Amino acid sequence: MGFCPGCGKRTVKDFCKDCRPRTVLEAKPIVVKICPTCKKMLHKNTWSICKNPEEAISRIAKTCIKGYNGFNIIPSEDKKGGFDVEVEKDGDLFLLPAEIRKEQCPACSKRSGSYFEGVLQLRNIDNETISFIDKFLMEERVFVSGRTETKQGFDLQISDQHKLQNLGQQLARRFGGTVKISERQFSQDRQTSKQTYRVNVLYDGPRFKIGDVMRYERGIFLVTQVRKEISAINLKTGKKETLPVIPDMELVPLVKTTVTKVYPALEVMDPDTYQSIPAYSSARPALGEKVKAARSDGVFYII
Repeated sequence: MGFCPGCGKRTVKDFCKDCRPRTVLEAKPIVVKICPTCKKMLHKNTWSICKNPEEAISRIAKTCIKGYNGFNIIPSEDKKGGFDVEVEKDGDLFLLPAEIRKEQCPACSKRSGSYFEGVLQLRNIDNETISFIDKFLMEERVFVSGRTETKQGFDLQISDQHKLQNLGQQLARRFGGTVKISERQFSQDRQTSKQTYRVNVLYDGPRFKIGDVMRYERGIFLVTQVRKEISAINLKTGKKETLPVIPDMELVPLVKTTVTKVYPALEVMDPDTYQSIPAYSSARPALGEKVKAARSDGVFYII
């Protein structure tokens, strides 16, 4: 048992409760930035999801207060809708105000404004291609800030130039056609003096897409790839060929039919006349099998 140096009371430790020196709490201002649109919070330079304001304050408070034993988040009596942080350190309690600021995150700012980093120029595309583009933009969280109609398609103002270039390459790989990527100077960063650029991606869809059947010269071909040239399978010989893209190529429609004969020669039923008609196929369909075929000059080509 000892005595308090301050008042002389008997104490277990050096100072009694009344005379013990006040604990010093080191703390930075607790400022929580929350996006009013998506409700994400800014924490360590990253916008992340938080369940409620209390969770956001708790995460920020842990980085602002040093050497604490524990703390509680309580509603503020002075500010409506505000919060205070009650901090315990070495037996002492401290009440720190927590400021909540509403600030749009970069993603929501781009979505609601006119910001864009590039233009996707789409020409000669079909509904399947449009659906693919819509799905890509949604999954990659890419925003479209503007749309301009043209004679052969439309232009989209895209928020991310890197994902824009990726989309252009994916369109060419999946549907064929051509992609041209170009940059143009947009502005200069005042702090770094670096030039900033916007990207234009021109995608020109093909007249023929993968899976189409077309007539070229005297052959009937199944399209397997479309770039500057067309990769296709000759449905009569079964061989792969490379064809030039020329205006007089003709699209051959497909019909559903049934195999009526497999020996000595392959035949299918004409869906218009119900007669058995000669057919070509690189595979060996079974008798009675339902197939798709292209019809040209009285002959069917099974795909």
